[in-house]
Amino acid sequence: MKLTHILVAATLSVAATKTAMGSPQTITWSAQNAGAALGNTDGNDLAPGALVRLGYFTVSPEEIAAAFNDVEVLDSQFTEVSREEVGNFGGVVYGQQVETTGSEFGVAGAFAQTITLDSDDVPAGARFYIWVTNEGEAETATAQAIFSSASWQLQNAQVAALQWGIENVDPSDGADIYLAEQGPQISKTVGGKLNKLRHIDTTPDGPGDLEDPDGNGIVVLLEEAFLFDAALPADAQMPYMAAADVLIYNRKSGGEAMSWDLYRSDDIEYRVEVTSDFRTWQMASEVLGQATVTAEERQAGGERVALKLPVKSGRTTGTYFRVQVRRLVKGATAQLQE
Repeated sequence: MKLTHILVAATLSVAATKTAMGSPQTITWSAQNAGAALGNTDGNDLAPGALVRLGYFTVSPEEIAAAFNDVEVLDSQFTEVSREEVGNFGGVVYGQQVETTGSEFGVAGAFAQTITLDSDDVPAGARFYIWVTNEGEAETATAQAIFSSASWQLQNAQVAALQWGIENVDPSDGADIYLAEQGPQISKTVGGKLNKLRHIDTTPDGPGDLEDPDGNGIVVLLEEAFLFDAALPADAQMPYMAAADVLIYNRKSGGEAMSWDLYRSDDIEYRVEVTSDFRTWQMASEVLGQATVTAEERQAGGERVALKLPVKSGRTTGTYFRVQVRRLVKGATAQLQE
């Protein structure tokens, strides 16, 4: 499965919320303690030179899991803040002094790096991930693993140090992300079961959600989500503003409205979000309050929705919104717990 977003922008009479001032954060991110070593798909410790990246995604954990086999899509949704190679360390591995190269201990399967990040340079609430590939470049990788703990976020205030080790990721915890395989092989360098990379399956299975087989400039997922009719112009079927405060879009019917700005059909989720800087997005209801929703049947299995958005007096202009759609993956939660 693949993923995408659609951005529909219009100026509203709503003020932006500004994130609080940040502060420098010292982060040590690693795989070096017992049970944290990285392994290749063959059960051996991952060879030195394999690429390890630290950063954050702009999509949900379920979407990351769904797009696991499409490295290009994943990379387009990933912001890298630092990178390292397996075999490189800050001088200490699991309490033992080692050389960064040429040592029998700690060369394969492990790494460690300490960096400093300023929270002003990262979107508020961003969750960080460690993304490992079995090659020096993600584009040529044939296997990979992605890890994230629920606590891997920058703090609101300065802290002594943040420790983001793969040993802290719990495969059985639904809040943690563990797109890897465990043991039963034992690491030769740090001991404990290996966190093995998964094979990347590049076998084509038909047009993906981000492909455009009919060449009309609109990808498959958006055509499905917004009920495209091949006989009508493509751009005329995208969400649009019917008035300064009225958003119109088509969606699948028979789903569940979690709120006026969050709707889920059997397999697609629709979210209405707002921003003023295109960095920090919020659910529209958190900024605008309550909107009026009118839905009418448009075709079998589909409906046209009109959202009349409240305009709050005393607010400055400059807020934009988007209708974000994503494929819901059945069983994704179980997949993340493997």
